[in-house]
Amino acid sequence: MPQGLLPRLNPMAAGTVITASSPTNGVTVSVGGSPVPSTTEASAASVAYTFGPLSPPTGVVLITFTSPSGTATTYGVNIVTNAPRPTACP
Repeated sequence: MPQGLLPRLNPMAAGTVITASSPTNGVTVSVGGSPVPSTTEASAASVAYTFGPLSPPTGVVLITFTSPSGTATTYGVNIVTNAPRPTACP
């Protein structure tokens, strides 16, 4: 690490549990990187979702972060399966 720079601290307490779900019928959600490890650097987490064959073209994923003390914060993320896809990279 260059001299004079402080390490980037993990913004979530060790043991924070990340969960995700969807109220949208047919949408399956999974989480990686939970619980949050004890590190001095920010750790990675991921949320993946899939639309089932009978799912509507849009939906919501709810991501919840629950600290070891029990405080929970939930974020809603809009998802879409029928978005136009680029035919070539810009």
